[in-house]
Amino acid sequence: CFSKADLTLVALPSLKSVTLGEKSFELFRHAVISDCPRLKQINLSKDSMRGVKSEKCVTELKNLPALSSIQCEKGCLDNSGCVIENCPLLESSLLQPEVKAAVRKMWW
Repeated sequence: CFSKADLTLVALPSLKSVTLGEKSFELFRHAVISDCPRLKQINLSKDSMRGVKSEKCVTELKNLPALSSIQCEKGCLDNSGCVIENCPLLESSLLQPEVKAAVRKMWW
């Protein structure tokens, strides 16, 4: 299910949630979810958006004013950094450890 593909979800005004099944976009290099004003939650199943270990993979979450939840199961974002910008309802204290670790990797 799109194991080696990148993900782009941009300017989708009606999008309310994103759910990726197990191993979806597992070996991606770049993912962007941006400018989706009604997006409230992102759910990443086991090993989805893991990233290519030998690459500098990045997930960008930008301009998502309604985003309040990112659920991440084991293995997701393991080899990826994560940039979060202009997501005012997303509280860093409530982020799961996998997401926090990915955000910390963005020193590249």
